[in-house]
Amino acid sequence: MIVLKSPEFINDIAIKVQQEEGGRVTSYKLAPFNLFYASHKLRNEFIGKYIEDPIHIGTISDKESFKKFLELMYNKETHVSKEQLIQIIKFAKDLEASIFYPCLIDACSNSGLYSEQRELEDLNEKYKNQIDPKDINLYADNINDVLESMPEVKRCQAILQMNLETLQKIDRAKFNYPLLDTIYNLQQQLEDRAIQEQTVQTQFESISESESDTEAKMADVYKDDSNIPIQNKVIHEDDDYNTVEEKEDFPPKPPARKKPILNPNELRKESEDIQKHPKQFVQDEIIPLDYSLERAIRKNNLTEFKALIKLNKKQINAQNQNNQLQGPIHLAAINDRLDIMIEILQHPDVNVNLQDSQKKTALFHAIENKRVQIIDRLLKDERVDLEAQMKDGRTVMHLIVEKEDFTTLRKIARKGNIEKLLAIKDNLGNSPFHYCILKGKEKSLDELEKIMPEYDVNDQNKEGLTMLHLAAALRRTTLLIRLLENPTIDVNIQDNKSKTAAFTAGDNQNFEEFKEIVKKDDYDIDAKSEKGLTLFLYLVLNKKDYKFIEFLLEEKPDVIKQQDELGRTALHIMISTKNLEMFNTFIEHPGVDQILNMVDRDKRTPLHIAAINNENPDYVERLVKFNKLDKNARDVTNKTAYEYAKTKKIQSILMKYTNIN
Repeated sequence: MIVLKSPEFINDIAIKVQQEEGGRVTSYKLAPFNLFYASHKLRNEFIGKYIEDPIHIGTISDKESFKKFLELMYNKETHVSKEQLIQIIKFAKDLEASIFYPCLIDACSNSGLYSEQRELEDLNEKYKNQIDPKDINLYADNINDVLESMPEVKRCQAILQMNLETLQKIDRAKFNYPLLDTIYNLQQQLEDRAIQEQTVQTQFESISESESDTEAKMADVYKDDSNIPIQNKVIHEDDDYNTVEEKEDFPPKPPARKKPILNPNELRKESEDIQKHPKQFVQDEIIPLDYSLERAIRKNNLTEFKALIKLNKKQINAQNQNNQLQGPIHLAAINDRLDIMIEILQHPDVNVNLQDSQKKTALFHAIENKRVQIIDRLLKDERVDLEAQMKDGRTVMHLIVEKEDFTTLRKIARKGNIEKLLAIKDNLGNSPFHYCILKGKEKSLDELEKIMPEYDVNDQNKEGLTMLHLAAALRRTTLLIRLLENPTIDVNIQDNKSKTAAFTAGDNQNFEEFKEIVKKDDYDIDAKSEKGLTLFLYLVLNKKDYKFIEFLLEEKPDVIKQQDELGRTALHIMISTKNLEMFNTFIEHPGVDQILNMVDRDKRTPLHIAAINNENPDYVERLVKFNKLDKNARDVTNKTAYEYAKTKKIQSILMKYTNIN
C-alpha cells in the first residue's frame, strides 16, 4: 500500500520544484502534481525515491497506477488501463486536484468511461468559478473557457500572472486586451534572457566535460609499461576512438535521438497509419530546431526568419527537442504568424503535413487556437491532408466539432468530399457525429446535419455504442430527445454486451434519458443482455434505484412476469440477492400476486428461496400473508419451503400459515 506524503513533506517538494524549475505551488494538495514545471530528473527522483516512504494523507492501492498518474499529468500521453484510470480519477477527486479534471475528462472520453466522464464534468463546472488568478497557468490547455467564466477584474488579474505558453493559447478575437501585448512582450524578454543564460551554462559544461574526456583518453593511450613507440601503438576498433591522431568533434555532437520501442499494438497502428497517409511518414530523421529560428517566429520577425532559413534550408522541417516536437509550421500556426506561414508554405521543401509528438499538423493547431487567417491560408494549399489523424485517431473534423468552428467546417465542405471526412473515426471508432454527443455540442450537430442530412444516426463505435447510447450514458438529455425524433433512429440496437441505450441509461442512473427511451412505442421491452436479462430484471439484479423499476411497471405492466434464463422472477432475484429494501417496496405492488407462485427451473417458488437463502425471517413473513401463495408447493426434489427453513423463527412462521403433514 502506498501512502501519500504529509503536508510538511509536500511543502518541501513544492519548495524544491520552485527553486529548481521556477514553478509555483500555492497548495500542498497540488504539489505532487506540479509536474508541468518539474524536469525529467526531478520527476524520476520524486517517483523513485519519495514514493516508498510511508506518510499520512490519503492512500492509493497500486504503485504502478500512481506512477502512471504522475506521467499522465505531465505529458498527457501515458497509456493507462481503464482500471488504472478509475483509480487515478478517485485519487484526483480525493485531493480535489481540479486543475486536472479537463485532462481526465478527455481520458474518460477516449476510454469509454462515460459515467466517470459525466461526474468529472459536473465537478469541473463546480470548480471552474473558484480558480485563483495566480494559478492560471495550470489551466493553459483550457485557458479560453476559464477566462470566459471569470469576471472582468479577476480576468485581468489572471492575465498579469500568465506565462508565455498560456498567453500564446488565448483567443485574441475574444479577449482583445492591450494588457495582453504588454505581458506577452515582458514574458518573451524573460524567456530570451533565461535561454541565453542556459545556453552559456551548457556551453561551459560541454567545454569542461570535453577537456576532461580528452585528458582521460590521452592518459589511457600513454599509460604503457612497454617501450613500444606511441606511433606504433595499435588501437582496437572497439575503443572510444579510432586513431590517436583523430580529433574529437568540438563542440560535441548532441546524442542521437533514440526511436522509442513500440509494443505490437503500436507497431500495428503505425503500419496502418503509413498505409493510410504515406506522405506523412517521409521524414525518417528528426532535425533539431534551431532556437534562433523559433525565436524569430515567436517575435514575428519575418526578415530574420528568411535569413535563417536561407542559411540552412533543412530547418524548414526541423522540430524542437522538447516533448512537443513542433516545427516552424506548427509554431507559426500556434502564434498566429500569417506572414511567416505564407513564407513557410512557399518553401519548396516544406512538409505541410509535418506532425508533432501528438501527430498534430499545423491545421490542427490553427483550429485549436482559432487562428482564422492561418486556417484560410492552409485550406487554400492543396497539399494539406484533411484526413490526417492525431495519435488518438481524431481528425480536424473531430476538432471542429469540439471547438464549434463552423466557419472552417463550411469552407472544408465547399472543397468537396465532406462525406468521406465525416466518416473517418478515431481509435475508439467514434465519428465526428459521435463527438457531438461526447462533447455535448448541440450546435455542432446542427451544422453537421445541414451538411450531411442523411447521416447514419445508428452508426456504432468499436464498443457497439450508438449516439443514443452515448447520450444516455452522459446525461445529454436535450441531444437524446433530438435523436429520438429522428425517424431512422433504432432504439433497440445493442452494444457489444447486448445492451440497448435504455440499459446504458439505467447503468448510469440517468432517469430522464431512461424514461424517454422506454416511452418509445417501438422499444423492445423483452430485449436481453448478454447474460440473458431483460431490462427490468437487469435493474433488479444490479440493485438500481427503485424509481427505474417503478416507471417500468407503470409504463410496461407486463414486465412483472418476466423470467431470466434460470426461470427466476424479480421476486426470486430480490430474495436471493438479499435486497430487502427493494423487496419491501416491490411486494406492495398490486401486480405482485401474479408471480407469487411462479417457479424457477428447479420448480422453486419465491417462498422456497426465502427459506433456503435467508436467515432473515422478514421475507418469509411478508410472503406468507398472501392468500394466493401456495405455501405447500414442492420443488424438483419434492420438498416444501418448511423443509428448507434454517431457523426456528422461520419454521414457526411457516407452521402458523402452512398445513404441515
